[in-house]
Amino acid sequence: MFVYFGTIIPWKAFFPRDITPTITPGKLIGLLALVLLFRRIPIVLLLKRFIPDIRTYREALFCGHFGPMGLGGLFLAIEARAQLETGESIPLPHPPEHHPNKLAIETIWPVVCFIVIGSTFVHGTSVAAISVGGHFMRNKEERAPLLAAEDEGLEDMVHEGGGGESEPSVSGDEDVS
Repeated sequence: MFVYFGTIIPWKAFFPRDITPTITPGKLIGLLALVLLFRRIPIVLLLKRFIPDIRTYREALFCGHFGPMGLGGLFLAIEARAQLETGESIPLPHPPEHHPNKLAIETIWPVVCFIVIGSTFVHGTSVAAISVGGHFMRNKEERAPLLAAEDEGLEDMVHEGGGGESEPSVSGDEDVS
């Protein structure tokens, strides 16, 4: 799906046009930052005490950060465009020239696409940053010989017991005696 999405990204729509003069790269980046900061992180931090698997605020921040926005957002953008154009769930092949909702129809797709692209980029690069950062946070003698090849958890990310007591059991992992 993301390969197809990559082929239909409306790159020119990320800049001001006659129908959407207020869309600028700066505003899109600002919106992306606000969405990434306020969409999930505050909720997970607030609900931390009710989720037994999240034991520290560092884990809550980690859980709130990860999870790129993608297919659901694209589906809802297509559905919203269809509802604005025709009132049904199938969009027209091309937006109508004269429509009372033309500005909303022309704005929704580039904004959602930019959020999906930005979210995918941020979440993809943050995995690398956490891996490399975790490597250099360790004492030199505790580091794996390859960059980010450690297999022990970082401080504040290891549960007491470490037995994966909150993990679902997997068939075949029972102790057969």
